[in-house]
Amino acid sequence: MSALLSRSNAPNRRIGQILLDAHLISEAKLQVALYERQIFTSRLGEILVVHGWAKPETVEFFAEQWRFLCEQTVRYPLGQYFVAAGLIDPGQIDQILWAQTHVGCRFGTTAVLLGLVKQGTLDFFLTHLFPHQSVSVGVDPEQTWIQPQILDPVDLYGQENFHPLQRYW
Repeated sequence: MSALLSRSNAPNRRIGQILLDAHLISEAKLQVALYERQIFTSRLGEILVVHGWAKPETVEFFAEQWRFLCEQTVRYPLGQYFVAAGLIDPGQIDQILWAQTHVGCRFGTTAVLLGLVKQGTLDFFLTHLFPHQSVSVGVDPEQTWIQPQILDPVDLYGQENFHPLQRYW
């Protein structure tokens, strides 16, 4: 796991702040991890992973690839970035695309409506990777009605770290 943050492309790059800005960890979790980093010799990303607050692939994506991806001029579909960051799996791309045809929203908004990505995370990706496009319209999944059969293909219980009593947004 020490390879998670082995390279530092920029001295001012802070993985904790990036994950916080992307709505992938809370301020409280970041503060706990920063405190533990002072006590232990582990890197911040490793501490977040050990606690289960971030996936290893998510930490690695933002530590190793994020800055490079933001500087690239070539862009890939949003879903590919979500998969690379460990936020969704390739099968969920198909679920989002299928639901998108029935809901009539853009890919990212549909992912938010399905509860696969937080609105703040979507906005973070759009702002940094697609700044020339308009930022998504805020969507409150609890206020948006989706036909029940559209949600059927989404197997939340099959996802890692899914806790049915925990609110994810």
